[in-house]
Amino acid sequence: MNAKYEAIIDMEHHVSSRHERMARLDRAAQFAPFAALTGYDDVIRETGRITKKRMMLDEDMKALLDMRLSQAMESHAPVIVTWFVQDGRKEGGEYVSVTSPVAGVDAARGELRMECGSRIPLADVVDIVASSLSGDPPAAGQEDGPDVTSS
Repeated sequence: MNAKYEAIIDMEHHVSSRHERMARLDRAAQFAPFAALTGYDDVIRETGRITKKRMMLDEDMKALLDMRLSQAMESHAPVIVTWFVQDGRKEGGEYVSVTSPVAGVDAARGELRMECGSRIPLADVVDIVASSLSGDPPAAGQEDGPDVTSS
């Protein structure tokens, strides 16, 4: 053993008469790692977040959506409208759906107005489905229609 510590090696551990012994958890917290890279966890989480690619509709699908929109406006029945929302932070976005009767089309603004209050950019609409239209083929050549998130 090192000669420098021989005098103290067998001494009892000091216990303060003024301060209460600190709990192990509190003591361990003093030695927790310092977050030198503030925001690093957020960057990792953002990098791992998955976005979807925007579907490009062909002319046949656009014509089908126009027909479905006309039928939905005539029937005043609730429809499920799915559209693409561009992500503000990275490439891609997500598909969002709303179920409501169509209130009208604002051609000047290029928006589809829904009775629930939603305003949807017409250029971003990828699918319109109503119970009376359920026999039509799925959107953009996909077998099960677009992968959507409800809102």
